[in-house]
Amino acid sequence: MPIPFLPMGVSQADTFKGVQWLTIPAPAVETQGAKWIWVQRSGEPRPTKDAAGTGTVRLVREWKIEGKPKSARIWFTADNESRVRINGVVVGESKEWERLNEVDVRSALKTGVNRIEVEATNGLGTGANPGGFLFVAKVEDASGEEKVVSDEAWTSPDGTVTEIGPFDTEPWSLRTPEGPSPVFRHDFQLRPKIKSAMASVIGLGHYDFYVNGQRQGDGLLNQPWSQYDKTIYWQGFDVTKSLKAGSNALGVELGNSFFRVGGPPPGRHTKGDVRPDFGNGHPYLLAVALDVTYADGQKERIVSDRNWRWRSGPYILSHVYAGEDYDARLTDPNWAKPGVKPEGWSEPVVVDAPKANLRPILLPTFRVKQTWKPTRILNPRPGVWS
Repeated sequence: MPIPFLPMGVSQADTFKGVQWLTIPAPAVETQGAKWIWVQRSGEPRPTKDAAGTGTVRLVREWKIEGKPKSARIWFTADNESRVRINGVVVGESKEWERLNEVDVRSALKTGVNRIEVEATNGLGTGANPGGFLFVAKVEDASGEEKVVSDEAWTSPDGTVTEIGPFDTEPWSLRTPEGPSPVFRHDFQLRPKIKSAMASVIGLGHYDFYVNGQRQGDGLLNQPWSQYDKTIYWQGFDVTKSLKAGSNALGVELGNSFFRVGGPPPGRHTKGDVRPDFGNGHPYLLAVALDVTYADGQKERIVSDRNWRWRSGPYILSHVYAGEDYDARLTDPNWAKPGVKPEGWSEPVVVDAPKANLRPILLPTFRVKQTWKPTRILNPRPGVWS
């Protein structure tokens, strides 16, 4: 059960002493190296991250491909809108800058010189009104993989192409969609005659905590929202009854929150003006300390470190705005139990401890009060249910 007090003999300052903070590799950023660009027309000031000329500008880029490409994809967006043509064919449009559009353009390309033409529009604004276009193309041809990005190498019949800043420049701070949520686990041994055991857990954004396959506590939101760069709360769990002499396992399933709000998949809701990143590019952060006291007074401490392991869980999307997607085919009922085979599990990334104050949760937990069962389950076509 969750507890709002410290493990016996452990001060608040020492709660996470010796703990290593774990995360997973930062998600791949397809837009790495790309710049936000805009056109400075005659008589207009240089575009910045705060303001750019309004209306529609044209952007052009050419590059040569050796042979028919094996694969070719583009990623692009614009503030406010854009239309992209390759060799005269419209291959995609963007309507919202916070959504990075991905398009397979292999069929639009040809051997030799290819031409990208963009019409980008910056609408009227009542306050700060930046305008920008961001683009990446990855093409694999006979000579290898080539990457074309938006930068000052582009040209425009309307004026001078200007770089505003890298892909993550504010106010855009563009981020790729999050990958599947991770699960962490750790096996360990305990001696007989366990008197008490208290676990202290921080799991950012949200988490569920397991001991020997049993979910701990009855709270739904174990990790309260906070100003994460100033205060991070931790939850205490009395896990005495869940442990045993011999082999044991701890498991933590993580999910998204306002700790870091990434880009949603196409067609899913988000709020472009409320998308913080307290994780410096890492969407998750985990710290665990388990304090065990034996009947003879001896104490033992199990902490999160690089000996833990992680893998992707069944939540293939977890987003505080865009919702969750759960793939039941990836469910493993034994993942948080002792003795799981190491195949498919990876070593975590160890990062520096946050500088925020760490405080215990003193509030009641959120609990289930009522549930509803579906009245009908529809199967409109094979593989689709609602």
